[in-house]
Amino acid sequence: DSTSDRWVLIWYTNNANKYRVAAVSGTTFTLGTTGTSVTTNTHAYQIKAVEAKSKGRILLTWIKSSSPSDPFMRVGQVNGGSTNTVTWGAETSMHSGNVYNHRAAIGWADSTDMGVFSWLENNNDLYVKGFKIDTSDNSIDQGASEPTVTSSISNKYIDVVWNPEADHWRIMFIKDGSNA
Repeated sequence: DSTSDRWVLIWYTNNANKYRVAAVSGTTFTLGTTGTSVTTNTHAYQIKAVEAKSKGRILLTWIKSSSPSDPFMRVGQVNGGSTNTVTWGAETSMHSGNVYNHRAAIGWADSTDMGVFSWLENNNDLYVKGFKIDTSDNSIDQGASEPTVTSSISNKYIDVVWNPEADHWRIMFIKDGSNA
């Protein structure tokens, strides 16, 4: 998080999602206390976080491992100084389809203050939707559209990145070999 000049370490262990905020000064690494990054929709896996630099926030996504395994997202604001903590917004379901989801990915474009959220369902269909964040309460404003990017050909890897030179989004995935 470049706004607070901190790193946020996020991990999953023993059915819990944890985080620590770290400050780096020269070769000294100072860790804040361990906090919980996912509290309600627990047992998350396939976590990914990116910085929304233009908003001074971090974005966290994960797949809930219990049924239904919906993809979720959460906005956090890093509190630097002596606390080294994160103030989290609500855990927001980005799609409710009652199916098993493999992966989720997020990308953020600082130039437009918008993001793209993508997820892969168990039938290997890849979906996408846009979103914005509200910094007053760290909430997520989701687009209503959920277009299918690919049908039955994506495999268990996806990523979303903003290409500022070309001024467009890129969604990357590995094609399922059975449909090659």
